[in-house]
Amino acid sequence: MSSEIKADKWSPASGTAGTIGDSGDTFQVPSGVTLDIASGATLDATGATVTGITDNNGLVYLGGTTFSSNVADIDLDHFSSDYMIHKVYGTISGDTAGQDYYLQWRNGGSDQTSNVYYTSIAANLQLSGSTTNTTDYGGWGLTYMPFVSGSITSDTTPPRFEMTVYNAMSTAYNPAISFKSMYYRTANQWAVATGTMYFNDGGGNSMEGIRLYPSANNFDKGEVRVYGVVNS
Repeated sequence: MSSEIKADKWSPASGTAGTIGDSGDTFQVPSGVTLDIASGATLDATGATVTGITDNNGLVYLGGTTFSSNVADIDLDHFSSDYMIHKVYGTISGDTAGQDYYLQWRNGGSDQTSNVYYTSIAANLQLSGSTTNTTDYGGWGLTYMPFVSGSITSDTTPPRFEMTVYNAMSTAYNPAISFKSMYYRTANQWAVATGTMYFNDGGGNSMEGIRLYPSANNFDKGEVRVYGVVNS
């Protein structure tokens, strides 16, 4: 058996498809070697686990969930100490009109329910026609962070949100979140909410994730994705 193969080109012995190695094998591209994929070629990683590759926005996919039946909550334990900032994107519908959506930190597989969530949240509410108003629904010393207030139940117009998570895995800073959400309310209002929250634990906990849950009953359909923001 040869320990080294030297050839200018590899081609399938028959047909147009070939296989390199067997399941469980590892092939290494050494430092200093360039793997050059020509313009017009296709790198197909469908169904594969891809790590350490960033997109043009400097985001690394860490995990998420997709569901189409009732769940009482969603645990997203995907934060990594490799990143100071994480991003969370989601679309979630609930099974009951008038639901609020809440968030709690998770540490060591446990939900953090201490009343040290400090939030500042404002929503602009657009009614039918030109009427608008604003409302505040933040709170001081809560046991959760609200990010949706009084949503309708709809599979076609569910609440959608984006969150930026700061210092989740740090024990030097209090972890914090800023968010924007949009949703249709039961009062026939289209809402855009923006808010912030910090967890006043003195930076003593390393949070590996978050829990999302409704104020009553269940979520019934949705997708949520968690990314790390590249530090440099």
